[in-house]
Amino acid sequence: MTVTSALKKLFRSTSKKLGRLKKYFANQTRDTRYVFVFIFALAVLIISTLQALDAGLFDSLERPLFDAVNNLPTFLDSTMYAITQLGGVGALFLWVGIAWFFINRRAALTVAGTGIFAWNIARLMKTLVARGRPEELLDSLRLFGDEKFGGYGFPSGHSTFVAACVTVLYFQLDRAYRKYLLLAVFAVGFSRMYLGAHFPLDVIGGWALGALLGATVCLLFGVSVQSLTIRQIKTALRKKGYKMRHIQLADVDARGSRPYFLTGLEGQKYFAKIFGVQEHAADWLFKTYRFFRFKNLQAEEPFISSRRNIEMESLATLWARNAGVRVPVIVDLVKVRSSWMLIQEKIEATSLSSHGKLLQKSLVDAWSQVNLMHESNMAHRDLRAANLMIDKQGQAWIIDFGFAEVSPRKQRQHMDIAELLMSMSLVVGVERTVDAAMEVVDPERMTRVLPYLKREVFSGATAKSLKSHKSLLEDLKTEIKDRLAIEEDLDDADIIRINRRKVFNVVLVGVLLYVIIPQFNLFRGALGSLSSLNAAWLVPILISSAVTYILAAIVFVILSSVPLQVIQTTIAQLAASFMSKIIPGGVGSASLNARYLYRAGNDRADSAAILAAGNVIGFAMFIVPLSIFLLFKGESISSVIAINITLRQAVIAVILLLVAIFILAMNKKIKRKVVSAVSSFATSIREFTNSPFEVALACASALAFSLAYVVCLYACFKAFGLNLGFAEAVLVYASAVIAKSVVPTPGGLGPLEIAMVSAMLGLGTAKPEALSVVVLYRLATFWLPIPFSLIAYQYMSRKRLI
Repeated sequence: MTVTSALKKLFRSTSKKLGRLKKYFANQTRDTRYVFVFIFALAVLIISTLQALDAGLFDSLERPLFDAVNNLPTFLDSTMYAITQLGGVGALFLWVGIAWFFINRRAALTVAGTGIFAWNIARLMKTLVARGRPEELLDSLRLFGDEKFGGYGFPSGHSTFVAACVTVLYFQLDRAYRKYLLLAVFAVGFSRMYLGAHFPLDVIGGWALGALLGATVCLLFGVSVQSLTIRQIKTALRKKGYKMRHIQLADVDARGSRPYFLTGLEGQKYFAKIFGVQEHAADWLFKTYRFFRFKNLQAEEPFISSRRNIEMESLATLWARNAGVRVPVIVDLVKVRSSWMLIQEKIEATSLSSHGKLLQKSLVDAWSQVNLMHESNMAHRDLRAANLMIDKQGQAWIIDFGFAEVSPRKQRQHMDIAELLMSMSLVVGVERTVDAAMEVVDPERMTRVLPYLKREVFSGATAKSLKSHKSLLEDLKTEIKDRLAIEEDLDDADIIRINRRKVFNVVLVGVLLYVIIPQFNLFRGALGSLSSLNAAWLVPILISSAVTYILAAIVFVILSSVPLQVIQTTIAQLAASFMSKIIPGGVGSASLNARYLYRAGNDRADSAAILAAGNVIGFAMFIVPLSIFLLFKGESISSVIAINITLRQAVIAVILLLVAIFILAMNKKIKRKVVSAVSSFATSIREFTNSPFEVALACASALAFSLAYVVCLYACFKAFGLNLGFAEAVLVYASAVIAKSVVPTPGGLGPLEIAMVSAMLGLGTAKPEALSVVVLYRLATFWLPIPFSLIAYQYMSRKRLI
């Protein structure tokens, strides 16, 4: 047998084994209740871990509780020792056996893997937290048989193990057994304290870690939850007097419920929705998410029971029917074990999303039905295409009132219309949709709806479909604006409580407060030397620092093909300086300028080209005059630029370059995007060469930008009476810029100051005076602009200019 054939045989054998394993872990139910277990356990674990890191905490709260349990009568020793074995890794066979006997083999494998994983994670966490056991931290305690447990205490490994196994089993076992599982978890934790092995906090941390790991495994790989059987449903219906010939799970889009088609003995056809504990948990999760994500919205409070969900849907359906809206007739509510079933008459119709040929009158009728529903003081809140049905007569029906709201805010109804505009446009196109909508919705109301045409408003199904029609949303907005003769841009509705931009802003402020501002302490000792400066030089220092923002803005105003306001662009440069202090390497300021240019009307390729051209011009206007200056001074440029690249750095750079080339060569989609972006970028760059006068003006502004910083530094020299001229200011500034570029730190903190002081020492300046100059220069160009740049950033964000 050759090596190749042996490898092929090994590969086939491994593939078969993986295939067998996959059937145990693929396409299984993800029980939403584990999300709540995960969140709660994570919160408890974080809090308990932070407390465990506080070495003195056990004296205040844990000691009395530990003593109370540890000093219980000794006749419990044998019982507690036996109980504690349930949390030992040797009990894995017991927990696996329970899972196999009561559930199935897949659950047993999940318990086995989770238990072993939890035990080892607990051991790792013990080492990281390094909290001692009671025998190490207490002077006196009672140990079981004078046993020495040894090692660290937090979290309890036994508590972690049993909590992980029980978490996997809990929602898969029948309700009757769950109390025994919880009792086992509590008993193991109690026994660990009784035996003197752990503090209460160790036990709580172990429970939290085990629950967290168990929930994580169940969310990743799913669980074997037994759904209601057809026989159970038939039995429940028969008890209510409904004899069914046939019950079939419906293959339809019914979010938050399990849909069924029912057929009676006499041929009656029904549609039923079952809402159980899993669906109720999903509803809690969904509404909790919406409560934190959206603001100024009502009716996001989850119901206390699954019955209330079904009753609310029934009320909304009857409310709409009473107003004359075409909706399915409600037949009954039936309890099936712990779930509730809503039975409706089945309508013979096809959903808007899957209908073949839609007549314009059907589209108009759909809008009429929605308008009638809104006039009854109600909002549907889920008007995706699947929830509008068209019957054989071309009449529209509205279904699925599971998210409906009675007596809503007008905002809800505007969002309804926005959702229907988008979902219908995805099916029949923008023009037919707007034609139908304008026949029913008055222009004033349509104008108020426009700000709600945004992805965040749409349902998941509509937003997902929109991904393959990227320009459709803008086309829809443009069409409505043209119909309504609206020329000015309307701001999007501000309905998002937490979004990426707001989170990013919080992170930026956090970095500023906890990373950047504390660096000011490095200069606290040198601030005393500022008392000797000549205050008259503060005016040119501050003016030259402020002028740099204006000159940077002028470069963009000149290069942009879209007219830019100088004042507004100057504010953008001030905001960009805030970003550069947070994100190093010029990435922060470049990203903000790119967003500003795009918002101003440049497309993305032009924005990138303007940034690139600005950087090239800025570099050229720095390095070329510097080279000429050094040439006349009789010095080499290498005396200022000293970049040492090690062999390791060069190898890493080459490897990264080769990896990037390989990815581009193998991934055609990425390759097409890169080629298209480079092509557009090259076209935009060529356009700049067609305007030599504008390029010359940009070069002059960039040169003035560098000179303004040099003037600022020169004024700092004179403020302390140093005998250094303008030429020396150029050299010191050049060394600072190069150091800042080579070692990218936020705002150049560290390398820039070191380079400036070193250059001044090389020019014969004493160290105290050099430090004083650097402190004054950085105050003017870095520290003092921080509050103004933060205000500028907030202003640009609030005005949606970035």
